[in-house]
Amino acid sequence: MNNHKLKKYRIGFLIFSLLLLVVLVLGCAGKGGSGPYVASTPAGIEQIFQKELVLFESPSLNKPVGISFTVQAEIAPKRPVNGTVKILLPEGFELVAGNLSWSGEMERGEVITLNATIKAVKTGDWTIEAVAKIFGPYGGHAQENLYLYVTVGENSATVTTDPFTLAPQAQEPPKEAYRPLDLNLALSGTPFLNNTVELNATVVSYVNEYDPIALHFNPKNTTITIFLPDGFELVEGDLVWDGDLSATKQVQMKAKIKAVKIGDWDIIMLPLKERPETYGAEWGWMDAIPKGENAFKRYGKGGILYIRVFNDTALVSEKPLPLSPAVPGEALKVPE
Repeated sequence: MNNHKLKKYRIGFLIFSLLLLVVLVLGCAGKGGSGPYVASTPAGIEQIFQKELVLFESPSLNKPVGISFTVQAEIAPKRPVNGTVKILLPEGFELVAGNLSWSGEMERGEVITLNATIKAVKTGDWTIEAVAKIFGPYGGHAQENLYLYVTVGENSATVTTDPFTLAPQAQEPPKEAYRPLDLNLALSGTPFLNNTVELNATVVSYVNEYDPIALHFNPKNTTITIFLPDGFELVEGDLVWDGDLSATKQVQMKAKIKAVKIGDWDIIMLPLKERPETYGAEWGWMDAIPKGENAFKRYGKGGILYIRVFNDTALVSEKPLPLSPAVPGEALKVPE
């Protein structure tokens, strides 16, 4: 079919649509209702179908109103193709009379119209969708849609072609990741240079021998080690514990330590016999050097203390300290 005939079909579709709107407006005016509400093919966009979805009146609760969906295939192949035309009602609406679907052979320029009466049966926000689809000879298909967005009340309703704007929903606080162990370190006293302080360690296990997350160590035969840096030394007590760390078992360790060098140091507790230089695939940990805050999150809260030692004071934190050296006094602050 040539362009001249196609142009005639377009003009015919426009005239048909205008006449339909005139009839609807006059009919609604006689009934005292508002409308019609129209969703149509966007202007200036080449599409397969010229289409128009019309809701005749404002559909307040339980009020029957007319609806129509008119489709004309513009860019279909020269030979007829199979197609479907549907009006899809949401949960808040039901069909009273008429047809909401058509299927069959569709030719270029053919006008197909669905007419029905529907009513709202629930208050709320609802979306009425109209679908036009053609099927290709080899199994593919092309589809275009129109939408009307309806807010139904007891005695009134609003209809628009603009999608609903969802009110922002309160977000749940992020859930803490599961960790097989809680490792907690704490110091009693200020570990300034050559001052002896007490180091308290607590380990709580939430795993048993069948826990897949804890396969890299056996909780029934576990070694817990507190690793001191070069700037600290053990004065009294033990930094290693060996034993059964089955589910819910709690282990407490105490030792006295002192700082022997000024500088930045970290004390680490891990279920290992030797302190690794990096964490890699062998343990299933992320690649990170021990001073990274996230390197120990797999094992739980605590597990590492960051310490900045001065001659007569010290700074202790469970988070990495600022890179620039702290000055005693006002600048001596623990990261929050």
